[in-house]
Amino acid sequence: MEIENTLENVNTNIDSFQEFKIAATPLMFKLLSSDIYTDKIRAVIRELSTNAVDSMIEAGTINTYKYQVTIPSVLSPVFKIRDFGTGLDEEGIKRVYTYGDSSRNKSNLFVGAFGIGSKSPFAYTKTGFDIVSWCNGKRYHYNASLIEGVPQIFKVDERVTRTNMVRCGNNHSCR
Repeated sequence: MEIENTLENVNTNIDSFQEFKIAATPLMFKLLSSDIYTDKIRAVIRELSTNAVDSMIEAGTINTYKYQVTIPSVLSPVFKIRDFGTGLDEEGIKRVYTYGDSSRNKSNLFVGAFGIGSKSPFAYTKTGFDIVSWCNGKRYHYNASLIEGVPQIFKVDERVTRTNMVRCGNNHSCR
């Protein structure tokens, strides 16, 4: 979603200034990942579903495939969303899992814009969540976890896939 920039530049004659910064503290990450949502379960469903649709719009697959949602059950207590969009390679994972970075804030074709939705599972789960992405003939598996309140992402596995059998896309799993 394109964000209108209503900021005005102010010229001053002040010689000394400092830009504000954001401290990467557990409290700040909690604010951005969890405290902004009043209904945490709906937030995770909404944010990840929106990201799935945006990815499929970007890939041009929105009219070809449907994204898949798996809800938790007694036998499998895992929530999953699987899209058939662009997929994320290693650099894409690093970019998407950076707070405040969004590649979708320059177009009204997309809903995402602020760079926080992919981290919304932290609003619900404290143990972490998995990201599996198929991109350019590879399958990437990552785990995002909170270590002393600070989000961290770990590569679990990377393997070559048979590209004619696996479509690009992403799979988010929350326990």
